[in-house]
Amino acid sequence: MTDTDAAVAARVAERIRRTITETPIPTRDGSMPVSLSVGFTVRQPNDPTPAEALIERADQALMQSKAAGRNRVRMTS
Repeated sequence: MTDTDAAVAARVAERIRRTITETPIPTRDGSMPVSLSVGFTVRQPNDPTPAEALIERADQALMQSKAAGRNRVRMTS
């Protein structure tokens, strides 16, 4: 999300996570709960970090989210 600081991005990610986890998926055998782990990173304007490095940082945050018990939001910068 361009022009978004870390705090706003974290709130958006948490809102998405919560909405998904509060919406079970109906199946013929009953409702199935869903969880969501989110990892994201931020980049300051004029930061020359290549896209590949940003993706790696976000992936590391996702792995931290899963390692912390899943169904969480984690950020790296």
